[in-house]
Amino acid sequence: MTLRAAALALAAFMALADAAIAVLALPPMLVDLDTTVVGVASVIAVYTGGVAATVAVLQRRARSTLPPGIGTWGCALFGIGALVCAVSPSIAPLVAGRLLQSIGGGAVMLVAFDELRGKPAGGRLWTAIATFGLAAGPALGGVLTEIFGWRSIFGAQVPVAVVAAVALARAPSVRLAPARRLVIEDPGSRRAAGSALVALSGALTGVLFLLILLLVAGWATSPLTAAAAVTVLPLAAIAGGSIPGRPARLAVAGAALVAAGTAPLAFVPNASLAWVVGPQVLAGLGMGMSIGALAGGLLPESTTVEAARLLVFRHVGMTLVLAALAPVVAHELQAAVDDAKLQGTALVLDAAIDPVRKVALATLLVSTVDDEQPRAALRSSEQVAVRNAAAGERPEVRRLTRVADDVLVGAVNKAFRLAFLIAAAFALLAAVLLVPRFGGARVLVGGVLATALATGAYAYAHHHWQPDRVALTDPCGAPAPPAADGLPGKAQRLSLQVIDQAACHLGSSREELVLALADDRDAERFEERHGVNPRSAGGLLRALFGG
Repeated sequence: MTLRAAALALAAFMALADAAIAVLALPPMLVDLDTTVVGVASVIAVYTGGVAATVAVLQRRARSTLPPGIGTWGCALFGIGALVCAVSPSIAPLVAGRLLQSIGGGAVMLVAFDELRGKPAGGRLWTAIATFGLAAGPALGGVLTEIFGWRSIFGAQVPVAVVAAVALARAPSVRLAPARRLVIEDPGSRRAAGSALVALSGALTGVLFLLILLLVAGWATSPLTAAAAVTVLPLAAIAGGSIPGRPARLAVAGAALVAAGTAPLAFVPNASLAWVVGPQVLAGLGMGMSIGALAGGLLPESTTVEAARLLVFRHVGMTLVLAALAPVVAHELQAAVDDAKLQGTALVLDAAIDPVRKVALATLLVSTVDDEQPRAALRSSEQVAVRNAAAGERPEVRRLTRVADDVLVGAVNKAFRLAFLIAAAFALLAAVLLVPRFGGARVLVGGVLATALATGAYAYAHHHWQPDRVALTDPCGAPAPPAADGLPGKAQRLSLQVIDQAACHLGSSREELVLALADDRDAERFEERHGVNPRSAGGLLRALFGG
């Protein structure tokens, strides 16, 4: 292999694997850039959408010849965009850098496909690049993030892009191979296969995106451990790609398997990584079967025009699903964390702890929990709480934090439930789109049954292992707090009674009121719901005496 071909292959690998690599950077970005789930999702969605648009424009406007030097300019843009991302102080310039990367990446993919497919064993090399990028992407992103931080993911792309740009500097214009008739001659069948590829690509991207956010941001798993855990998906896909059979049958069965592996993740019982292995095996096998049957089987990519069409299908699907799932996760995660904070506060207020310490402990353990990295925040607060507790109360404080952690994990898992079910629905949609044109109704029915069985098994396990919900006490009928010795104890007992009285006047729970007293953000939400800011003097008087 020449230096030019090697540089082009490396650049293509980087562009094709970018989404899988960069997804490991999303959870730390969420915190470092003070953004939202929607914000970090746009880091991937802008890239996939930009690639789809770039490839579509280049393929339409240059049916026979791409502009001279397009490969060089593509690598240069990709590298400049990566540099912008690596030094971005906020989410806006980072997204702009991703847009530059997507334009360059789309051009690189087309040039690489056209040139590599024209060389001996080039077709196998292109397939190997795409497959290895899928398998190695999460692991590579996890290693870089764990050791050097998320910015290193983009920093490492810069020298690769520079080397590739130099190697392609004197490249001739690229001849696009003329489009030939597809294996599927019926336009309706082509549309069905293309639409199925869009839906399936979106489902698989959604699974990877959701799993990484769940493991790293939700469960506080290290990036390297999370990378190892999600590598099960692409490795199973490689195995699934070797399963023989008719393309139409494999496509339907594979899409159904993706659904059967994705839906159970909506009912993960706890934060054990073992629960995400089996579903990934199913989804990965289905991925290898269906993607291979669609791209290269029902929709071959033996010419550059065909390859461009498939690249557009894949990246459009990725973009659509990320745009659909990110707002869902953001809304559900905030609601789940708020609910977990209320339950955690109730645990502390009802605990066998000196009343003098209760409100302070509830504030320390619960009010610091946020929807960016909720479990990590709770663990950090736990260490301080145990250290500050009286020696005789430390076992009870540890017990409280364990229960609070279980409650929080359950709430976080529930926050991802709807999003996983939506991703599974996209996979089933892919199978449904294929059946009218290619058959396989029995395979689809079997896939639906497999999805129902796997999901039912996980739902049963979730019901069995999920901790009981902590009941919030009605402040209007709350029993008197336990007595305590000394003036401080009596004063704190009185303050708890006052909190119950104030919450009763306002029509809120006492847990809501305690959180609002401890945190400005919770106070703003309290005011939105109940019309009173308890952190202000006027609001507190109104809470105590009504009116």
